[in-house]
Order: sequence, then C-alpha cells, then structure tokens
Amino acid sequence: MTAAIPNSAPALQNNNIHLRVAEAWQTNTSGKTAATEQNKPTDKPQISGMEQSDINKFIESLRATPEKRELFALLNNKLRSLSSIEREKFISGLVQTLKASEQPGDQNLLQEKFNPAYSMYIASGILINQLNQESLAKIGQVPREDDDEDDSDEI
Repeated sequence: MTAAIPNSAPALQNNNIHLRVAEAWQTNTSGKTAATEQNKPTDKPQISGMEQSDINKFIESLRATPEKRELFALLNNKLRSLSSIEREKFISGLVQTLKASEQPGDQNLLQEKFNPAYSMYIASGILINQLNQESLAKIGQVPREDDDEDDSDEI
C-alpha cells in the first residue's frame, strides 16, 4: 500500500463533475436544456367533432358558473369521468379553444375561472393521495397510548 503524501496537491481528475457541468453550460449556446427540448409539444392533439362539442358545452358551463366551488365541482366531475388520455386531450383542447377564441372574455375565462379550478383539482388529488398513503401506513398498527383519539369503548 502506498501512503498519501502530506501537503501534496490532489491530482486533477478528468472526470470532475464540476468541470463537466461548466463545459456543458458553455457549449450549450442555445440556452435550452435537454429536458426542455424533450418537453416540446409535438403537434396539436386531434380532436373529433364530438370532443369539440363537449369542450364547447363545458366552456358555456364555465361562463354560466359564477362561484369557485361550483367551478371546481364542474371541472372535477368532468375530469373524473374521463380516462387519463381523454383527460389530457380534453384539457389541451379546452385551453387551445379558449386561447384561439375571438369572443371577448375567453382569455379572462381561462385565467380567472379555469386555471384556479384546475389548480384546486390538482391540489385535491395530491391531498387525497397523501391521506390514502397515511391511512394505508396506519392499517395494522397498534394504537399508541398517547393518541388523542376518543375511544368510545372506554366510557
């Protein structure tokens, strides 16, 4: 075995991650990373006439619904009834229709009604998943003495 020589400078490694990252940033003149280049939408999704009529009906429902709770319920019911592929097509078609619409207020409809309702839909899904995971983790565990839950059989 060879002993390390004290006070000697460490040898430069050609495999140093910092150098490789710095070189990659310097050679990437377009400012795009590989991740952003892969996430480009390829084409507009092909929406059938029936799907477009569903989107138009939903837009009319968005216009007619004033309260945030009702908007969330409307969006939640619609999206839960669709499969994941249909849901993705519906959302992208809805956003494209609202952006391309020439009716006044459709841009505001997207920002003021759809985006908050969709954010609530996503947040509720995250919350439900978290509660499910916690519930599943607690199944089969013996209750601890310091639990604050009321036990009705102790009375």
